[in-house]
Amino acid sequence: MLGYHHKNDSDSELKSFMRAIFKGTALSLFVTALVLMLFSLIIVLLSPSDGVIMAMSLAVLSVFSYLSAYISTQIYRSRGLLQGIICGLLPIIPATVISCAVNGYLSDYMLIKGAASVIMGAAGGVVGVNTKKTKPR
Repeated sequence: MLGYHHKNDSDSELKSFMRAIFKGTALSLFVTALVLMLFSLIIVLLSPSDGVIMAMSLAVLSVFSYLSAYISTQIYRSRGLLQGIICGLLPIIPATVISCAVNGYLSDYMLIKGAASVIMGAAGGVVGVNTKKTKPR
C-alpha cells in the first residue's frame, strides 16, 4: 500500500534520530568541558571584565550547539535543520529556566544566548548533513 509505514519502522526511525542527537550532544559536552577548563584558567589568571566573561560564555554555548548538531548529523544523515534546532534548544532550555528562577525574569542577554544557540545549532546541522560523512579513525 502506497504511503503505508509500519509502526515499528517509525519507532526505529525516531530512536535512530534521538540516538544521534544524544551521541552528538555527549561528544560535544566533552569538547565543551575542555574549552570551559581553558576559559576558567584564563579567567583566574587574567581577571577579565564581566563583558569579556559574558562573551566567552556565549562563545562556549555557540560552539557546543554547533558541534552537537554537526556530530549528530554525521551520524543520522537526514533532517539537518531540525536536528540543529533541537541541539541548539537542548542547552538553552534548562539555562533559561534556571535564569528565570534565579533572576525572576528573562534577561535580554538570555534571549541573545538562546538565539545564538539555536542559530549555531541550525548552522551545524545544515553543514553536517551536507558534508561528506567523516570517517571513523
